[in-house]
Amino acid sequence: MSQPLFEQSDADRLLEEFLSMLPGFPTTIGVFSAEGGVAEVVLADLDQGHLVGYAPQILMQKDLTIVCPLRDSGGGGFDISLNVEKAYFQSGDQTLLHLSVLAIEHQPGHRRSKRARRTDQADVVVLYAAGLDAGTRMVARLADISEDGVAFVSELPLSVGDRVMLSIHVGARPITLEAQVVRDEAVAFGRHRIGCEVNAIADHDRDAVTAIAATGDEGDVAERRPDLVAARAQNRVELHALKERLTIRRRYKQR
Repeated sequence: MSQPLFEQSDADRLLEEFLSMLPGFPTTIGVFSAEGGVAEVVLADLDQGHLVGYAPQILMQKDLTIVCPLRDSGGGGFDISLNVEKAYFQSGDQTLLHLSVLAIEHQPGHRRSKRARRTDQADVVVLYAAGLDAGTRMVARLADISEDGVAFVSELPLSVGDRVMLSIHVGARPITLEAQVVRDEAVAFGRHRIGCEVNAIADHDRDAVTAIAATGDEGDVAERRPDLVAARAQNRVELHALKERLTIRRRYKQR
């Protein structure tokens, strides 16, 4: 029985697995760091077992660990942990990175923690999106929230992989978090229900979300839809207006 000429290292195996998930070079991935913040990295080449990429200078930190979440339309996928092995200043806000793959963790599409129904207002800022400019702002209505996920209803569509920052108005101080879009569902009145996975959140805000989810009502999935609440309210308004018109017509005919 023949033996392999060489044994593949764990680092080479992880790199090969990650490359199998990506299109050909150059390709753009979204990442976030444990220190907070999200960025785009343009992967351009391989160099001695390292990924070569271009990124903003916020990632110009040797041994910085960043995470690339890859998700499908159902919210499942993988978290790929990358390590900045080398970082070189390029020009302007750009830096050249040499990256190694530390770990690949499978993420199921189902919920991992209790989620509470909410209808609070949320201010949304687009950090990166395929179809919208970075910095685009919108006002949304929260649908539900948990430690690791949040959903809201917006008039603007978002795509799987887009990243946003939410400021959710709950109590005296807003809860701020960064999240990645894992699904976009069309709902009533041309709106979109955006489901997200939380990428970055401060400890005190996480504690606040945990408390809300623990005491909140998870409810039935069909009822966790502020767009349906709005639709029912709109329907009541239209029925009331119709009754008023019919009443006026009847009174006019009686004269």
